[in-house]
Amino acid sequence: MFHGAALLGCALLVLSVKLPATCHCGAPPGGTVEYFPVPADGIYTTPAVSKIATQRGRQVVWVSYSLQIKPYSYDVEKRFVRSDNGGRTWHADPHYQDRRSLNSEKAPVVYRYRPDELLMRSVDGGAHWVDCAFIVDGLSPQQFVAKVVNKESQAKLSFSLSAIQPGSPSTIYGVLVIGPDPETLKTIGLPGVYVSHDAGDHWSMFAPDLRGWDPDESNSVLGINPSNPKQMLGHAKSGLVISADGGVTWRPVGQQSELEKPAEIKGRKDAIAQRPDASSIPIYPTWAYLKVYQIEFQRGSGAIYLLTNKGLYRSEDSAQTWCLVYSGTPSVSELTSLVFDPDNPKRLFVNTRTNILISDDGACHFRVLLDATRFARSKQDRTSTSQSR
Repeated sequence: MFHGAALLGCALLVLSVKLPATCHCGAPPGGTVEYFPVPADGIYTTPAVSKIATQRGRQVVWVSYSLQIKPYSYDVEKRFVRSDNGGRTWHADPHYQDRRSLNSEKAPVVYRYRPDELLMRSVDGGAHWVDCAFIVDGLSPQQFVAKVVNKESQAKLSFSLSAIQPGSPSTIYGVLVIGPDPETLKTIGLPGVYVSHDAGDHWSMFAPDLRGWDPDESNSVLGINPSNPKQMLGHAKSGLVISADGGVTWRPVGQQSELEKPAEIKGRKDAIAQRPDASSIPIYPTWAYLKVYQIEFQRGSGAIYLLTNKGLYRSEDSAQTWCLVYSGTPSVSELTSLVFDPDNPKRLFVNTRTNILISDDGACHFRVLLDATRFARSKQDRTSTSQSR
């Protein structure tokens, strides 16, 4: 509930803009970009790259997608498919094991969410799991909840993982959520990012000015450079900020105001101007302001990527300047997550609400690797045909 990537119900259209010398591909963050609604078709496959591996000299990519049993229904079935020829053909893989760990199974400590949305860990690659004690500021989860809400409450403490320290997986970061309260049905997203240095047993405040849990934003509010763990990037109340000393001090990234600028909604200003209550309607709805879903430092290339509601941004100069390298088209809906090829620093995969996109040149050009909606429909059609026979 609290650790899925938020979805934004719009697609993006980039208008022609003059590119500065700093963007050898893509557009500057302050360029003219307009968003517009996309009609819902009732099918949300939400595909995602689950695993990338080399088998018999070929790269194999596994993708998960959700097959809706009925349109506009929350009743879904998760399926896995694989391709070993660059996405030209895909085959169902019902035997794929979804480990559901939050980091690599090869790491000394592996994490995954408990059913109550706190954490559990494994030190043997996922063979055995134990619950993290989750003591926050010296208090048990329920004691901490009671302290925050100032009363005895049946609300529960939940957690979303933000980052794992590169090279030191016992140090992890995340945001805390209280609720919903059974009486008030309210949910409280606590501000700031918390840290644990003992694999999830004890927690304390790490960065109080970074944004905490936001229902419209992902839990990935913190990025850490694997080549220089002292360098961190986060989304603060004031906007995107960067630290060069492991989170002790933070400063605004370059072009912060351009990045934070709300999206232009196609036709919205004109439509509002024609209404008698125009003065009471905000030009920009809350979801038009920048929402950061994922922050990634790409190992080996030095590039920083921001996956946001406005598209995919990249910086190649330590967050001084940014380029909007992908913003979608009317046929592509929301971006949901980003995955790097472990064997090729120039190759990356972008998961959208309906497609898997792939770039072989560091996000300058993209192609569709898998149209999950079309694939799901074709599988449904074949299933229906075989059943009718």
